[in-house]
Amino acid sequence: MELIQNYSSDSDSQEEDCGIKQSESTPTNNHLPAAHSPTAPAPPPPILIFSQQYQNMHSAAKVAALFTYIPWTPSVIALAQLEKAVSHAVSQFPDLSNNYKFIAPNKDPFRIEKHHITIFPALNVKKEVETQFIDHMRERIAELVPPASLIAKPSGCDQHSPLSKILYNSKPSIRLNLENRIIIGRSPLKESLFCILNIKQSPETSKYLADLVESCKESARDFNAQLQFPELLDDAMHVSIATGYNTRRSLTIDEIDKINQQLRTIDVSPFTKDIQIAVNELTIQNAFEKKSTSIALV
Repeated sequence: MELIQNYSSDSDSQEEDCGIKQSESTPTNNHLPAAHSPTAPAPPPPILIFSQQYQNMHSAAKVAALFTYIPWTPSVIALAQLEKAVSHAVSQFPDLSNNYKFIAPNKDPFRIEKHHITIFPALNVKKEVETQFIDHMRERIAELVPPASLIAKPSGCDQHSPLSKILYNSKPSIRLNLENRIIIGRSPLKESLFCILNIKQSPETSKYLADLVESCKESARDFNAQLQFPELLDDAMHVSIATGYNTRRSLTIDEIDKINQQLRTIDVSPFTKDIQIAVNELTIQNAFEKKSTSIALV
């Protein structure tokens, strides 16, 4: 498999801001530091290393690093089920459970973006045109109409009842589903690993998500913006459901590849089959200034 983009992105927090590598064949030029011993003090949060690196670039070049993603807020029940899926998968691989501590995004203090779908990784835009770029993106997204098959209104919501509108999110949402196999991804810049669930694809889902990405590409070209890790755009849309922080020995690419091969046989649908992703906006976040702009999708 190839690189997977998210947050981090994201963070580790910027996991998908920069990208996640789904380690299978692509080598990295960033060699990992020596493994920490069990008694050694915990290393500083990885996000500091990432942030410092790009903050220096930002200061010198006067650019804004913009990360585009779809935020997802799982229900309490869904969060519990996702954690069970991670525990079920990780517990079957001592190399993972003994060397990494996996933390759900909603419990991870180092992650700025929690659960989300990365649409476009870190994009360097000249600071002077940042506002125009975001306005251009808003216009492009407004032109995209989600397929009717993906749109749903929340159950229990009476559009004519003021109380119902308060108790329920009365906005329609785009509904997506998750695959039932966990994949282990790795950061291109850090020692962290990620438990990933890909978005289940249908013709309608694939086209709509591809149209969102294409809108970002066109806006980037129009404003001569520089994309970090452009190869990550070739990878599957996904949600990172846990970050694995290294506590002892770092696994090699080959070791992670072997784990991923075995993970293909582990079905986590008993935990995830009832989980549906409901989203209705896209977020463009300035990674340096920690400010964001939300754009309605429906």
